[in-house]
Amino acid sequence: MHADPWPDDVARRSYFIGGICGEGAEQPCPTPVLPLPTKRSGYVDVHGHLVLPKGVQLPQPVPLERGK
Repeated sequence: MHADPWPDDVARRSYFIGGICGEGAEQPCPTPVLPLPTKRSGYVDVHGHLVLPKGVQLPQPVPLERGK
């Protein structure tokens, strides 16, 4: 799921965003190019790095069964 971007007028007012995203926060504000993070998912930080919850690892790829 993706979100529409927040208007610049909202994003620049700290009392609207409460430190959850943008300047000084770990997460960028909503944008159509990033999926919405959940409590149990990873997120992309403001530096473009994937941040996973503590103790979580990316799943290993499952090999495809090839036809004969």
